[in-house]
Amino acid sequence: MGQFSVTIYGATGSVLSDNQQLQPPGAAHMEAGCALLLAKFAPQAPCSGITDADKLESLVEGYEAGQPFPLTEAQREAVRMSHRHRLLILAGYAGSGKTTVLKGICDTQEAIGKTPLIITLSGRAAQRASEATGRRAITVARFLIEEEKSNGPLGSDRVLIADEASMLGLVELWRILRRIGEASLVLCGDPAQLPPVSPGVVFHHLAVDPDTRKVVLDQVHRQDESSGIPSLAEGVRNGSIGDLPGFSGAKPGVSFHPCGRDVFCDEIMRIGRELSSSGGDRSSVQIIAPTNREIGQINAYFHKRILSKRPNLWPGTRHIAEGEPVIWTQNDPKRGLTNGALGRIIKIDGEAIYAEIDGTEHELQQQDGKFLQLAWAISVHKAQGSQWSRVIIPVYQSMIVDRSLIYTALTRAQEQVIFMGSASATRRAVERRPTAEMRKCGFPAWLKLARQNKLILRPNSSETRLIGT
Repeated sequence: MGQFSVTIYGATGSVLSDNQQLQPPGAAHMEAGCALLLAKFAPQAPCSGITDADKLESLVEGYEAGQPFPLTEAQREAVRMSHRHRLLILAGYAGSGKTTVLKGICDTQEAIGKTPLIITLSGRAAQRASEATGRRAITVARFLIEEEKSNGPLGSDRVLIADEASMLGLVELWRILRRIGEASLVLCGDPAQLPPVSPGVVFHHLAVDPDTRKVVLDQVHRQDESSGIPSLAEGVRNGSIGDLPGFSGAKPGVSFHPCGRDVFCDEIMRIGRELSSSGGDRSSVQIIAPTNREIGQINAYFHKRILSKRPNLWPGTRHIAEGEPVIWTQNDPKRGLTNGALGRIIKIDGEAIYAEIDGTEHELQQQDGKFLQLAWAISVHKAQGSQWSRVIIPVYQSMIVDRSLIYTALTRAQEQVIFMGSASATRRAVERRPTAEMRKCGFPAWLKLARQNKLILRPNSSETRLIGT
């Protein structure tokens, strides 16, 4: 019966593929549901909008005239295609001008009376998208809450733009698609970055799917190239990092500082002081570590140094001190706090705790301590969707460190990257195949079946049926 056959289906069943691989029924149902809708949208034009080619070209030219640099043909085509196709994949590599395209899509869609909305998985990414485009950007969690309170799904006058879409897992995308209604959808992201933390790999597959409309922005622009980060990122994408110069202070570029595990925290402290002496502030520098081992060591090291100054401590647990960087680990839409939001403890005065998180001041309670972790160093996954002026990346031998981890960490910096640790481990990681290529999922097979009209998904049911022979 084609690529998949159903042996048991429903709430307690499982899906069995022809090669005897089991897939949980929930994942199978959601992947099939996403496949059906995306296969349906792919050949469609938007439900409403501009159809005259000359008028569309005039809109694109008008937007380009207001930009400091001419658009590339790929950038122009991406803006055009957002008006011609209901589903568009915008794959943008580091330094390729993805934000310029997003602004162009928003400008030209608004010019014809449509309302674009940018959604991202993390609050920090939403804040950055809003600052970069000048448009409203909210988290996926906030979007879903707002839509649940609305009268129905999105109308044809809406354009939903999912930025950093490579971070979206299967569950998030499935919930978004259930609210899409007649709106158009743009999935924008970098396919060289890490796959989602949650199950599923959809964006990465759509980015290489021949039947899905897409534009790939792979040209590095001169205005972004001075740091050397985009050109090095291109090499890492292709499995090569080359020889990097040694660290020589705060200046644009990428460097490597070799050091052993026994001294790397001391070396991070020394490098941090050198960066600070050049006028940089703590919030412009972030340590991004590929494994929990290094994250734990770094956070413990700096916390111990803070304790030596006898600061005010978190009431009850003492696990966080006044002045320390923190990361929030729970979605709390009522307070506008999302998992992965970064900030700093401003003041601890007895039971009163004040923190600035994602640019907003919050008064926290003692029980909120279980939702906060130290963030002197954070994981690459937590850093995804954010940017800093400078990043420090320690790399040592590990089986989980691969090309996509190095690429994602590297591209979090706008001006300067300092790799440190083991040069041989860094080279091996870059040579290792990306995680997304090795993660198993059923989405490509479901998408193929959907296009062959061999898939039926019953509304309001957990049951997925396959038809045909």
